[in-house]
Amino acid sequence: MADAGQVLTASALVLWGGVTALLGLTLGAASVRVRLALWLTMPGWVAWQEWSQLEALSVVPLYALLVLLLLASLLEGLAWWRGAAKRPRWLLALVALPLWAVPPFEAWVVAFDAEDHRRDRWTDAFDGLHEILEQRYAFGAHKAIDWDGLRERFRPQVAEAESTGDEEALYLALRRYVFSLPDGHVSIRSPRHEALWEEAAGAGFGFALLALDDGAVVTHLLEDDGPAARAGMQWGAEVLTWNGQPVRAALQAVSTVWTSRPIATQENRALVQQQLLTRAPAGTRLEITFQNRDGPSPQTVTLTARSGGLDTYWASVHADVRAPVEAPVTHEVLRPGVGYVRVDSLEHSASGQSPPEALDQALEDLVAQGVRGLILDVRGNRGGMDQLVPQMMGHFTTQELYYEGVTVFSPLLGRFTQLISLRVEPRPPVFSGPLVVLVDHRTKSSGEGFALLAKSIPSARVMGLHATDGSFGMAEATVHMPAGITVGFPWGQSVDGDGAVQVEGDHALHGGVQPDVRVPLTWERARAMYLDGRDVVLDAAVVSLRDSDKPLR
Repeated sequence: MADAGQVLTASALVLWGGVTALLGLTLGAASVRVRLALWLTMPGWVAWQEWSQLEALSVVPLYALLVLLLLASLLEGLAWWRGAAKRPRWLLALVALPLWAVPPFEAWVVAFDAEDHRRDRWTDAFDGLHEILEQRYAFGAHKAIDWDGLRERFRPQVAEAESTGDEEALYLALRRYVFSLPDGHVSIRSPRHEALWEEAAGAGFGFALLALDDGAVVTHLLEDDGPAARAGMQWGAEVLTWNGQPVRAALQAVSTVWTSRPIATQENRALVQQQLLTRAPAGTRLEITFQNRDGPSPQTVTLTARSGGLDTYWASVHADVRAPVEAPVTHEVLRPGVGYVRVDSLEHSASGQSPPEALDQALEDLVAQGVRGLILDVRGNRGGMDQLVPQMMGHFTTQELYYEGVTVFSPLLGRFTQLISLRVEPRPPVFSGPLVVLVDHRTKSSGEGFALLAKSIPSARVMGLHATDGSFGMAEATVHMPAGITVGFPWGQSVDGDGAVQVEGDHALHGGVQPDVRVPLTWERARAMYLDGRDVVLDAAVVSLRDSDKPLR
């Protein structure tokens, strides 16, 4: 989502413009300079709206002029002080001048870059963290967080760790506390995390699980020399029981505390549970019943978890059959009339080209090649500069669209307040043909904005195996805790035109952008993806655009 500095800069310019105007009314003759200063702040607002390096740098000469004007005011004020001038109202300008050196957003929205509790007692640090989160975390109400219940549950655990000086116990207590906030923008880090993760989930049984749409749970990744393969399991085998209970029940009981970040939606939670069920401490014994597809009957075997198998685990977490690319935006013609644009991130390329510039170039090239239908692939896009999304989606609409209101916590007001709103303006070249936006469960944060806006474009459809991540907050803050632990959380919201939080998972873990067209996850498609390396979602999108002059199917 939007970078905190950009949001704060925008709020600074707007607020400071008002302050400048107020000074202008007070200073009489000096108001000429002050009002000019007010107008000079406006390009900064425009630069924030577009925000590329070139546009931002273009404002520098104007602000240099502003500094010169203020220095002139200072010199005149000093002249009056020495009796060389007779404009006592310049004293007000002299008094007001130092305010220009103070970032105006400090009086409006404080950038919570860091809250430091490293030197506090552990329980005091926990109390400080809890107070900060209860007041400033962006989605406490949206997710119906029981703050009193969390404090009653986890403070005793922190106190017990404090009494023994056990830093690992402190981290585990804080990790469980933080993971009670179902939000992919919430984070916790510790120097001890890797060793503790290895101890809790560093071993596996030589396979990974995938739940199909028909209810079957199958092995979609299998290590050739792993415990499961040596026991007779084959690729695609259906797992029936796990330590004596139905495998679906075992999946639902899996804790997600050892995934990288908290989970915002129920759909993503289920996917993470599939990934984590097959991870365990080294030496863990598992009784499992499975049925090979060509086997005569189910088999029940006992497996022992062995250290390693991380390639299988990470392949299940970051499953992606697409070839890696270096540029944030790439494009090609897949077949006559069907173009493809892949947007991997919302950051500038190594050459300095911005994603909007790259998309401009891609569309000009694709249209020149006779493309009539377009696939916009944002699978795996983890977000970045939020304001780039409405710019880029402006290519696919002929009318203005509302994107979001940016709402952040204001210490001055003691509540969340909306600073600005972002809208989509038509941007040439406008592509009016059918558009398919591809998403997956790894499409997160600003990356979800493409799918959100596609819902408002009649010629567009969202397609994928799964909905997006459902973590749509912004402006992450950091709290430093004892034992080298840091906690991050968002204190900015994205709201719709009615002021309601949008996309972010709610208290029932409902959220994300849902596909208009879900690609069914069948055994055949799983085989095509994980054995044959085919991109079944892209295949489905191409089929839907087979006749680009007809409505999408």
